[in-house]
Amino acid sequence: DLTEVALLLPPDYNFVRKRINMAFARKQITPNIVAEVEALLTLQDAVAAGIGCTILPWSVASKIIVPGKSRVCELCSPVIQEDVSLCVPESIPETEAGLAVREILIELAKSMVASQNWPGTKIMDT
Repeated sequence: DLTEVALLLPPDYNFVRKRINMAFARKQITPNIVAEVEALLTLQDAVAAGIGCTILPWSVASKIIVPGKSRVCELCSPVIQEDVSLCVPESIPETEAGLAVREILIELAKSMVASQNWPGTKIMDT
């Protein structure tokens, strides 16, 4: 039960925290937040020391693991999802270089999703 887990979360203004708050509110769950931690190294040390757990995107969580002291577990409920987009200004004509960069970024994202390096991610239809 997540309500009993001591949580170390980013401050309220952080985009990850906003998604966490929304997910908990949808399930009408009150999280047990014991501390707000902004710095990743501090968060890494606090989790490794057993002060609490945290909720992070896999891409970040996988980087702060301390072998033998912390691990990543999949969070299935509440579901927390974040859509990200590549935004291009309409007011500025797209250059060949800009178009090339956009295509490279799209292909890189597709490749990362297909390789399972970003668990839980998917490419949305455009």
